[in-house]
Amino acid sequence: MMEKESFSNKCIKKAVHARVARSRAGIDDLPTEILMEILILSPPIPFRFYPYFTPYHSGFMWFFTLTAVCRRWRHIAWGTARLWNNLYWARDMTHPGNCIELQLQHLHRLTHVPIFFTIELSDEAALSTCRAIVIGLEGRVKGLIVDLSFETMVQYEDSWDSDDESIDNQHELDLYNRALTWINRFTGLERLHLYELSDLRPFLELPSFRRLTHVHVEMGPDDETAEKVAELDLPNLQSLNVEADYDFCVNLHQFFQNAPNLTELLLYVPRVQVLPDDSQTRATHRKLERLTIYDYDFTCDDFFHSVNLPALTHLAVFVLELDGIEKTVAPLLGRLRPLGRHLRRLTLLSDDLVPEFEELVERGFFDEINDASTFRKLKKGKATNLFNHAGRFQERKDQWHASECRENEGCCCEMRELDLKELMDDIQSVKVKFNIATLDFSEYHTATRIFRESKASWFDNSHTPGW
Repeated sequence: MMEKESFSNKCIKKAVHARVARSRAGIDDLPTEILMEILILSPPIPFRFYPYFTPYHSGFMWFFTLTAVCRRWRHIAWGTARLWNNLYWARDMTHPGNCIELQLQHLHRLTHVPIFFTIELSDEAALSTCRAIVIGLEGRVKGLIVDLSFETMVQYEDSWDSDDESIDNQHELDLYNRALTWINRFTGLERLHLYELSDLRPFLELPSFRRLTHVHVEMGPDDETAEKVAELDLPNLQSLNVEADYDFCVNLHQFFQNAPNLTELLLYVPRVQVLPDDSQTRATHRKLERLTIYDYDFTCDDFFHSVNLPALTHLAVFVLELDGIEKTVAPLLGRLRPLGRHLRRLTLLSDDLVPEFEELVERGFFDEINDASTFRKLKKGKATNLFNHAGRFQERKDQWHASECRENEGCCCEMRELDLKELMDDIQSVKVKFNIATLDFSEYHTATRIFRESKASWFDNSHTPGW
């Protein structure tokens, strides 16, 4: 009887294996090139480590499910580095857990895969955990986003009210130095994003800082050190993004010489102050393609008069208001033409640009653009549709501001996001690639998201987001 059952089970297993083999026949027969494209074009889910550094289950299942289809898929998936560029760690205090060993085993097996991760160093325990996780993987870390939130407690003061505060301050300084020492072990680091930083100078002294290709610093209001980046010799730097609450002072000649391979520059600062230089010529950078300047009072006028950017293709400028069209927009056109003959996209951002659309049309702003040889023809039909939609958006926006109902605030915010998205879609539909956008500080992240993306995005080198 047992022999019959055993024989029966063998027959069933054989039939199942045959059925699985037939179902996988088409998959196994796919050419390697097509299979690689399928894997790459499939929408990847970020592989995140949540608090206590537990992997988010969806991201975990996505990456390793592809390798479990069959042996050939596993071989190709592990050999396709672009598929794993979305690997990163992040902390979220809402998802506790305790399983990480299995995922680390996979990471150690994928020896050729670069690692990009985000980490919040909130206390000594977090720093110790991070160091333990990446032991043996330091050389493979290519991108790092660091939130040094614990350093907000560090005060660089000479006097304190009590000895206990001095002891606490010294403890935080020691923790800060330990974090710097740990980050310096990432010998292959290429991209660094420092969030809520109060002093950039210790990072500038790291040997690895001069090898970076992408730098994004968000400075706090306590220390004005962001301009120190422009004084360093950064031969590999391709993208620089500076966000600060104070003026950005820069010697353009020195900055361009120190960063000869810079292709993208974003300055979100109250004012760009160009320092005087002995040279009587304009500062020239032959590789800078994308430039974004957030300027509250349009003081970037000095910047445009001081630079020569023959490779510039994308320009975005934020001005506080457009009440004086003659003062801002018209002179801007005159300064744009000598910047470069290949300018393909101009983006204007302003708090109150939408109600100024009709005035822009009446003053012949678009006619001036169409007459310029560096701009394409703007189709009137699409422009009219864009203006009409912008008018509806402004009307809804005014209605929202008039409402004082607190209970509907969340709903109204959601509606404004949808309206803004529709408006931006219409802007993208204008084939001239001339963009007009509004910036509302209450919806900062929604309104400026498409303008803050890097040309070479943090986690996917193959993606180039549209402005």
